[in-house]
Amino acid sequence: MERATQTGDEAATTKTTVDRLRSWLRRPYFATAGAGAGLGLLYLVVLRPLLMPTGATVYVELGVIVALLAGFLVTTLATLGLAAVTGAVAAIPAARPSRRRWHARANRVAFTALFLLAGFIIAALANDQLTYAPSVRDATGDEIADGIASLEKIELGGTTQYLTIRGQSPDNPVLLFLAGGPGGSELVKTRYEDTGRALEEHFVVINWDQPGAGKSWNAMDTDDLTPEVYREHALELTNELRARFDEEKIYVLGDSWGSALGLWLVDEHPELFHAYIGADQMVAFVENDLMMYQAVLDHARDTGDTATAAKLEKNGPPPYHDDPTLQMMPMSMEATEAMGPWDVRGHNMAIDNPLAPEYGFIDTVGQAWALYSTFNEVYPQLYEVDFREDVTDLEVPAYFLAGRHDLNAFQTLTEDYYEGLEAPHKEFHWFEQSGHNVVTEQPEELERVLVERVLAQTYAGR
Repeated sequence: MERATQTGDEAATTKTTVDRLRSWLRRPYFATAGAGAGLGLLYLVVLRPLLMPTGATVYVELGVIVALLAGFLVTTLATLGLAAVTGAVAAIPAARPSRRRWHARANRVAFTALFLLAGFIIAALANDQLTYAPSVRDATGDEIADGIASLEKIELGGTTQYLTIRGQSPDNPVLLFLAGGPGGSELVKTRYEDTGRALEEHFVVINWDQPGAGKSWNAMDTDDLTPEVYREHALELTNELRARFDEEKIYVLGDSWGSALGLWLVDEHPELFHAYIGADQMVAFVENDLMMYQAVLDHARDTGDTATAAKLEKNGPPPYHDDPTLQMMPMSMEATEAMGPWDVRGHNMAIDNPLAPEYGFIDTVGQAWALYSTFNEVYPQLYEVDFREDVTDLEVPAYFLAGRHDLNAFQTLTEDYYEGLEAPHKEFHWFEQSGHNVVTEQPEELERVLVERVLAQTYAGR
């Protein structure tokens, strides 16, 4: 009899515990946190590896990032605000039932916000751990068995930086791609469907996130960034690549700001390179920006965009020293609009870059800040650069790829530079349907020039 009573007591205790658990799980903050965690895991583990920043899927990725940002802002503000409200309510004597009810409700809402905030932070950190480089595929979409596709850390100048390595065969010549900026990251640019095949079939493509850019956004203090630092790190990376792939020499393809960095690199260390390839070449920064300012001001006036014209007139002509990033923004945006159909060939780098699987959420936020702060720090240091005076001869073959409709880097200056440049061999190629992104806008022409001209003339393996 006593045993039966004990068993009944145990059953009653178990039932009470289960009921309490069910009651707690039915509470709003557990339900909200559980739903949020479930959706976060579904996205991180299942959806993200399947999504690529192309076609309609970019809007799914964009929606996720916007949701994360909104969740962060809302839950942070709610947590701080409700914590203050809860504290104030708790300080009131809870003698009246109504006060007790409000106190309980405030506690529940505050707990909900805290759970959501914790879930957001965990999801954001996990998101950054799940970044990857998509596999290399052929024209039919099939994965190439011998292809190499990796997202890697590398130590340069005592700092941790990032790069991607992509190619259909590890035995192909090595091509170091130097992105625009300063502070810009273009890990997606060299693997867009058409551009990627044009490059990856013939090269092992190294796309480097320079310090203060992309995944390397916090590699070092922005105040320490100088053109000399970039040159030192680029040289160190070049030698790392030569050793890793057992190559005496590699190729360098510089894009926009990267073309300035690349030109310095081959000028100072010609023995390390087969050839120099300058896309959207920068020549004289201040003169270029003055031409850009006048061109976009004329465009704004001609199209009746009085607001942009007023902003440009208020800023005045470059060079800018107070806040170059913000001061140049109206000019850059108007240039993009003026280039219209000639620019980026349907790609939106502002969306595609941060939404790519190479980047996590923290990378996305970090690189946005890095682009602003790095550009502000480094760009004014380039105002004295004029390659027509600084680099007048090269010891390697030089190839220039110029967008006919470029309003960011005026290729008439590149033509002027080209005419005076001394080099063992040099070629100038107009990309007639391009603006300031010849690498992505005309991939067929890019492939033709690289294969039929550059490789055919400079690579013994062909």
